[in-house]
Amino acid sequence: SLTAAATASAAVRALLAHMASDPDAGERSAAYKTLQSALGVWAPAARFAELRALLRGCPFPNAAALLLHRLKEEHVRERGSHGSGDGGGAFGGAAVAELAEEVLEVQGEADPSRCLDALVGALNLLRFVLAAPGEGIGAERVAKLRRNTLAPLDLRLRRHMDELHRLASEAERQTPPPPTLDD
Repeated sequence: SLTAAATASAAVRALLAHMASDPDAGERSAAYKTLQSALGVWAPAARFAELRALLRGCPFPNAAALLLHRLKEEHVRERGSHGSGDGGGAFGGAAVAELAEEVLEVQGEADPSRCLDALVGALNLLRFVLAAPGEGIGAERVAKLRRNTLAPLDLRLRRHMDELHRLASEAERQTPPPPTLDD
């Protein structure tokens, strides 16, 4: 029923928040295992929809990276059963690549130093999908992805790194040298 699905979705969101924010590593690990099990009870199409919803609303870059890894696992599992990544299933190459691209666009807007886990997870997933033959992603889509998502993200990361380097150099110049034995 619709109410049961909404309740399950709310429970998964609570697990995700607990997994991402609890200070105890054992609790985080247990929440992650429970989250993985909970996601496994949905049919593939519903599981993809839930993962998409979780990623779209996930305020935790480290948890987003784990969700992206789950997407990759689902894609690999589906590709193994269909022989290619775009066999028409919920986790086909085109659908997974689109979701990774969406994460890159959203996370690319944030301070890169605060969302590296999610950015690297999305880039890894995208690279994995694009590197495999038969994923149903044409050259035109790849060119658009490079132009509209990857090139702006690369520029943003480079500018951020340049600014961090400038700040570090400035701090270094303003820091007095350490005392020597002669002092």
